[in-house]
This record gives sequence, structure tokens and C-alpha cells, in this order.
Amino acid sequence: LAISTISDPPMLFAADSGNNRIQVHAALTGEYVRTIGQGQGDELGQLNYPTGIKLVSLSNPAREWLIVSENGNERVQIFDAVTGDPIKIIWGRMVPFGVAVFSPPDSSSPPLLFIADGVTSHKVRVYDLESGEHLRDIGNGRGSEEGQLNGPWGLAIFQPDPSHAPLLLVIELDNHRISVFDALSGAFVKIIGNGEGNGDGYLSYLGKICVMPEEEDVGFYVLK
Repeated sequence: LAISTISDPPMLFAADSGNNRIQVHAALTGEYVRTIGQGQGDELGQLNYPTGIKLVSLSNPAREWLIVSENGNERVQIFDAVTGDPIKIIWGRMVPFGVAVFSPPDSSSPPLLFIADGVTSHKVRVYDLESGEHLRDIGNGRGSEEGQLNGPWGLAIFQPDPSHAPLLLVIELDNHRISVFDALSGAFVKIIGNGEGNGDGYLSYLGKICVMPEEEDVGFYVLK
């Protein structure tokens, strides 16, 4: 799910994976608004089992993009979130799941697109969002050691304050944990979670993650 706060009224975007489309509803009333996607297929504008979605606001010129990861087509596709028109496709020999975007606050460099490749490389692929150029990968291959990933799934990015490097949180489906990296350098930071289990601090087959600021700290929620 993703919610656009730019539109008035706010719009809710949902990845309807089984029907190979994105459904758009009014976030406050639930009323159906429109469908994004031109049926199942691999042409521009078509979708094949969309899973992760992300809305991102861009400037110069001002616009809002909808980023969609497609498991069935092993690619990421970008649409205009307002009109639903397809913009471009990003290929990368990957099976994409979660997506995240980091936009530098001073617009000194282009936004970065992070894609969780949960099957092919077990890494997070990093792209220039504007050009679609592949820049680097995060993760040291498949495994359970620090810095390695096993089934990267959901992604989230947060920056505690402007002086702190942005952090990339990666849900690992098969390691039952969250790995944290420096989003810019790709350096490993830490592991969150005590492994698989149902006690406090233990995790099992994580789904999605979201970050929200609190009064004096930054917290996050995990959907299992």
C-alpha cells in the first residue's frame, strides 16, 4: 500500500497482484477512483504480478511517481501517479520485492532507488531513479553472517537527523531478522532481532516494515 498526500483528497494505491494491476481508491472514503496498468504482459504499461509499490515526489519539475516492482516480469516499472501513464522500465536481472527511495534534502544529487532482489542475487540493488542507471549493490551475497542477506524482502529508509547518514533497513525473510546498512556507502551497521521465534525480540517470516518518528527517537513497525 502507498498513500499520496499530494493529491486532494489523498489517494490510496494498492498492488492488486492477482489481477496484475494497481487499484487507486480515495483514502478517506474508500471510493474506487481508477486502475493503473494495461493488463498482464511485459510491454510498457503492462504488469505481471506487482508486489512492492512506492510513491515519490520529485522537483524540477514537480511531479509524483509510482514505483512498482513486478515479480512476474523481474523488473521495476515507473508510472505517473497522477495520470497513471507509464514512464519507464528498469531492468536488472532480478526478482524484485520491496522498493525504497532516498531523496537528498538539498537536491544536490538525484534520488536513489533501492530494490530488494530476494531470489536472484540476495542483494539490494541501487539505481539512479532519474536515469535508471545501476549504481551498486548492497549486501555481501547470500548467507547469515553480518552484511550478508537471505531473502531480502521489505525495505525502509530513515535519516534520524540531517547530520546522520540515511540508514537502509532490510527485512530478511529467510534469516528472520532486519539488517541495517548505511544507505549511501552500503556499509553494514547492525542486525535487529534475535533470530526465529515468538518471544520478545524474536522474529519469524517478516513481511513489511515502516518507520515513524517519535518524540525523542525513531521507531519502526514490522508486519509479520
